[in-house]
Amino acid sequence: MKGKFIKLLASAAMATSMLAGCSSGGGAQAQTYKKGDTVKLGLNFELTGNVASYGKAEYNGAKLAIKQYNAKKGHKYKIKYETQDDKGDAAESTKAAQKLITEDGVAALIGPAWHGHSADFSKTFSVQLMYKRFFKSYDYTSAYHSVQLTGVWSTTFAQNALTFNGFIDFWRGQKADGHGQLVMLTEPQLWYNVTEHFSLGTEWEISSNFVYNTYNDKSFFINPTLAAKWNF
Repeated sequence: MKGKFIKLLASAAMATSMLAGCSSGGGAQAQTYKKGDTVKLGLNFELTGNVASYGKAEYNGAKLAIKQYNAKKGHKYKIKYETQDDKGDAAESTKAAQKLITEDGVAALIGPAWHGHSADFSKTFSVQLMYKRFFKSYDYTSAYHSVQLTGVWSTTFAQNALTFNGFIDFWRGQKADGHGQLVMLTEPQLWYNVTEHFSLGTEWEISSNFVYNTYNDKSFFINPTLAAKWNF
């Protein structure tokens, strides 16, 4: 599997590093940030190339989070950012990260994605760590911040006769009493490729703390299905 390391830095870890003091770019000595200082972040995303749709969504989310942070009263720092386009390419990503650190002097990098694939793309994967914001939806709920870890995979084997793909999500949910809980949702699929375009298979939705259940204390569910699909 040919891995393509983009970056994997959580906002929480980034914030912790700023609180503890982190190194500035350009080979400067370590700098400790104090209240009122401006902290520069590097946004390194796939803004062009084959996966630009994902990169742009992540980039816009990061910009929105920074804008909301700066607009909030009583925040400890002011956040600025520099942007680089890694074009969805491992070499370009490395160059972009080096420029952000050594030339632009950023304190931390943001760009939560790890992608990989085999030489013929018969095996692919993607892992992302993302910030989530839940909004108040009912009188008994409240808005809260969260983090989600998402994995997506696909592998074709047995001389292209079988395909196993799907996704898995983990995130912090919140109970009605305000206590946090781990939520998991995954939908693995197994397909028998009858022809290049026609496949028969199954999908299993497996979840924990995902389904809102008012009948009993059950929180783990498995829902299997059978399906046919046509690949255009």
